[in-house]
Amino acid sequence: MRIEAIAGRALHLVVVLLCLATDAHAEVPVGRGTSATRNQPDWKSYFNGDLRTLTMHSETRTVFPAGDNPRVDVGGVEFDIASWSPMQTKTVSRVTTRATDPDFGAILVESESKDALGRESKDSFTLRDKSLMVPIVVGPMVGTDITSSREMTVDGKTFVLRSVSRTVSVDAILVAPTFEDLLAKRGVREVTELGTRTEAGTMRVLAPSGAPIGFFAGDVRRIAVELYAAPK
Repeated sequence: MRIEAIAGRALHLVVVLLCLATDAHAEVPVGRGTSATRNQPDWKSYFNGDLRTLTMHSETRTVFPAGDNPRVDVGGVEFDIASWSPMQTKTVSRVTTRATDPDFGAILVESESKDALGRESKDSFTLRDKSLMVPIVVGPMVGTDITSSREMTVDGKTFVLRSVSRTVSVDAILVAPTFEDLLAKRGVREVTELGTRTEAGTMRVLAPSGAPIGFFAGDVRRIAVELYAAPK
């Protein structure tokens, strides 16, 4: 099983924090931004456990530039998404990685966010994705659109805020020099050279030349985010 690919695919999903299904006819685009996410699997707990569930920790910073996000009126309430920026999010994800398990591909996501206005929110949801065997390569990528949602109150009115996010690049792979260093989270470095990749069927990371350079300790991704709002 390509565990490092499962980790990378699942960690992309942890960035989706803000949405829920809603009437598309009532929706208004309210924001476009970019998230930078640093993802790190907890390999020590995984190998000390039953090799069924991999826990991953992510830290995300999302920015909505003022020039790309003018104020928008939604149902008589002004949305100023740029004023929310930057948004800081910490996420813990638990992925069922055992291919023979009936819950294979299930991803439990729990997150805590705080925006620039000091507003805090918590979210939890479960995703299921059995197409986890995706290689991780430093460079541009076309990720799958991931949609989620939540309700929020703005100026006393309740809205449904829907988010669509997709990974647009893997900016770095985190590499530990040895397996022992990987478990100890020691000596981890960011490798940003284009073409650096994980090796199929192992936890090793390969240079563009194909030479092994260490073990997969996570990655850094850039994710495009679009927000839509509708009165409830």
